[in-house]
Amino acid sequence: MPLRRLLLSTLVALGSSAGVATAQPAAAIERDLQLAIVEAEDTRNLSSGLLDLLSHDYPQVRERAALAVGRIGDPYGVNALIPLLMSDPDLSVRAMAAFALGEIGTGGDASLNLVIANERESTAVRSRAIEALGKIIAQVSETEVLRRQSALALIVSALSVESARETPDPEFVVLGLTAALRTRPPEIGPVAARFLDSPNDAIRGAAAGTLARLGLSDGIATARRLARDDPSAAVRANTLRLASTETRAFDLVRNGLEDPDLRVRVTAVRTLPRFAEMGGVAALIARAEELVPVPAQPGTPAVAAGSEAFNELLEIAQALGQALPGTRDPDAYSLLLTLRSTVARDAPEIEQSLARIDPARYISEQPFSLSRPEQLAAAFGDRNRVAAWAAALGEFSSLSAEDSAAAMLRSLAIRNLRSWLAARMVPRQAVPDILLALEALRDPELAMSARLQLIGDDTTALSTAASILATLPPDQESERRLTEALAPALRGQSDEVALSIINALAVQKTPTANAAIQQTALESRSHAVVQLALTQLTANGVSDIAIGNASSRTRNTVADYARALDRVGRTVVAIVSTSRGEFAMRLNAEAAPLTVDNFVQLAAQGYFNGLAFHRVVPNFVVQTGDPRGDGTGGPGYEIRCEVNPLPYVRGAVGMALSGKDTGGSQWFVTHSPQPHLDGGYTVFAYVDAGMDVIDRLVRGDRIVSIEVQVR
Repeated sequence: MPLRRLLLSTLVALGSSAGVATAQPAAAIERDLQLAIVEAEDTRNLSSGLLDLLSHDYPQVRERAALAVGRIGDPYGVNALIPLLMSDPDLSVRAMAAFALGEIGTGGDASLNLVIANERESTAVRSRAIEALGKIIAQVSETEVLRRQSALALIVSALSVESARETPDPEFVVLGLTAALRTRPPEIGPVAARFLDSPNDAIRGAAAGTLARLGLSDGIATARRLARDDPSAAVRANTLRLASTETRAFDLVRNGLEDPDLRVRVTAVRTLPRFAEMGGVAALIARAEELVPVPAQPGTPAVAAGSEAFNELLEIAQALGQALPGTRDPDAYSLLLTLRSTVARDAPEIEQSLARIDPARYISEQPFSLSRPEQLAAAFGDRNRVAAWAAALGEFSSLSAEDSAAAMLRSLAIRNLRSWLAARMVPRQAVPDILLALEALRDPELAMSARLQLIGDDTTALSTAASILATLPPDQESERRLTEALAPALRGQSDEVALSIINALAVQKTPTANAAIQQTALESRSHAVVQLALTQLTANGVSDIAIGNASSRTRNTVADYARALDRVGRTVVAIVSTSRGEFAMRLNAEAAPLTVDNFVQLAAQGYFNGLAFHRVVPNFVVQTGDPRGDGTGGPGYEIRCEVNPLPYVRGAVGMALSGKDTGGSQWFVTHSPQPHLDGGYTVFAYVDAGMDVIDRLVRGDRIVSIEVQVR
C-alpha cells in the first residue's frame, strides 16, 4: 500500500526518527553478554555476574549493565551504581547510572545531590540525576525532613540557575520540572514561571503543565498570552489550563472552544465547569448544539463514531455532570438524553452525568424501570451498557446519607446493583463494574457479594473481588474463601489474581491467613508474588519466613532472548491498519527488546485484529490491546517492564500497566508530550507516519490488522 512503500523507503533513508533519542545499540556488545543481561533482567536476578559487568572494560557494557540493575530494582544495586555515577570516565555510563538509581528509587540521593550541584558535570548526566532525585524523594517519608528539604531546595536552585542561562538545556529543564512535579517543592512556582518565555516549545509546555498540575498561579499573565497566540497547540492547551485558575479567565477559556486544535478545545471544555455560574454551562451547551445540529433518526446516530465531534461531545457530557451536580437542570439533562441517542448509548460519561444532575429522575427511567423478561434480556445483554449504568449508580454515593430522600435513592441503587449480580442475563464481564459501584455506595452486604465472586475464570472479576475484600474489616468467612481461591490463582499464568488475594489475606492478620500466604505464595516462581508475600508477612510481624522456590518465573527461553536481540540494529516497522486509516510505528528493539518481541509475536498471531481502542483521552493518549475492551484484559500473562530513558513526546508508544511488571498486550500512543510518564512506563516505539489518524481515533474504533516488517 502507498503508506507502507513511502514509510519504509523514508525510514531506510533516514535510519532513525529525527529528534527522538535512541538507546545504545546492543549490537555493540558481545552476543553472550547481551543474552546474559537480558536474561538477568527478565528473571529479576541481580547476580554477581551482572554486577561484575559494571566494571567491564567497554563503556557500552557498563552502560547496559547499569540499566539492567535499575530495571531489576533490587536496593542492593544502589551501592554498586554510585561509583559509576561519581567517577566513571564515560558520560553515557554516568548518565545511565543516575537513571538506574531513579528506577530503584530507594537510595543514592546524596550522591545525586552532588552531581546536580556540580556544574562542571555534563548536562546530560545532571539531567538524569535530577530526574532520579525526583523519583527517589517522591517516595521518601515526610518524617525525613532534612533529607527532603535539601533535595527540594537543590531542585529549585538548579532550575533557577538554568533559567538564567542564555539558552537553557531543554532536557535538563523538562526533567527538572518533572522532578518538581513529583516532589512539589514549595518555592518552585516563580522559577517554573520563568520558563514560560522560553523559545523552546518543550520547555514552555512543561513549565505550563507543571504549574497547572501543581495548582500554582505563577506566570498566569504570560499564560493568558500564550493560550491565545502560541503556535504550538500543546503549549496553548497547557497554558489555557494554567490561566483558567483565575476567575477572570472565563472569556479566554470560552474562546478556547473555537480553537482549531481539538487538544485546546477539550482543555477548554474540561475547565469550563469552574465557571459554571459565570456562563460556563451555557457555553458548553451551545458548543454541543453546534456539534449536533439536527436530531438523529431513530436508531441512527447523528454523530458518527470516528468523527472529531464524538470525542468533544463526550468531554462536554462529562463536564456538564461536574458543573451541575444535584441541580436537576432541565436543559443539560435534555441535552444529555440527546447525546445518548445521537452519540453513544453505552458511554459512561453520559450516564454518570445524567445521574449526577438528577438522580431521582435517572433511576426512575429505563433501564431501572424495566420488568418484562424480554426487555431485561435485551437491555442487559450488552456488557458496555451494563458497565455504564453501574458507573452511573455509583455516582449516588455522593448523595447525603442524612437526607431521607437521598438515602432512599442510594438504597434503590444498591438494590438494582445486587439484582444485576444475581441475574444470569448480565454478562460476567460487567461484574467488576457492579462490584465497584457497590463499593462506592458502601453496600453493607459488600463483603458477601465480593466473596461470591471468588470463583470462575474471569481474572478481572476475581481480582476486583479480592481487592475489595482487602479494603474491608477482617472476616472469618472472607479468610476462608480467599484461602481457597489462592492456590488456583497461583497455578494461573497471570499474577494479577494471586497478588490481589495475598493483599486481602494480609488484611486478615491471623495466623491462618499468614500461614496460607507463607505455605503457598512463597513457593511461587513469580518474582512479584514472592516479593509481595515477603512484604506482607514482614508487615504482619511474621519472623523466620521460610522461602521455597523464589526464582522468578518467566515465559521466555534463551531462544526467545536470541530472537528478540536479532532485531537490534535493524529497522522494525509496524503498520497498524484501523477503521480510521493507517499509521506506522518504528519499534525500538534496542531500548526494549522483550517488549518489542512480545508485541511482534502477538501481532503475528493476529491477536490485535478486531480489538477496539477502548480508551481515548484527547490531549493525552489512545489505548488498545485489551480483548475485554474495558481496560482490564490482557493475554493471560505479564511481561517485565523495560523502562528506559526515551521520552514521552507526541507519538510515543508505551506499555499500559496497573503496577510494575504488569504489562501484557495493552499499549498506548500519546497525543502530546507527557513528561510525567517518563521513566515510569516502557517506551517501545514512536509513530513515524499517520499521527493524523491517531488524532482522529475515538473510543470504539478498531484495529483491522498489524503488519510488522523488519529490514
